[in-house]
Amino acid sequence: MRRLITLLTAALVALFATAGSTLACGGLIGPNGAVNLLRTTTFAGYHDGVEHYVTAFKFAGGGGAFGSLIPLPGVP
Repeated sequence: MRRLITLLTAALVALFATAGSTLACGGLIGPNGAVNLLRTTTFAGYHDGVEHYVTAFKFAGGGGAFGSLIPLPGVP
């Protein structure tokens, strides 16, 4: 049992150590905070050395009047 707990602990530490940069999260902000983000799909592409992002949101609520926060992988 002790070996199983040690193995699971090591696996969790390895997971969180390598997935640290994926913990960033974006969101939708509405006037009254009632926008629920259901799904986000992002397409990333390169053209002439410039990286471009196209992001699509599937949301509920907010009536279409909201802003979005999107974390970027580096300095814009």
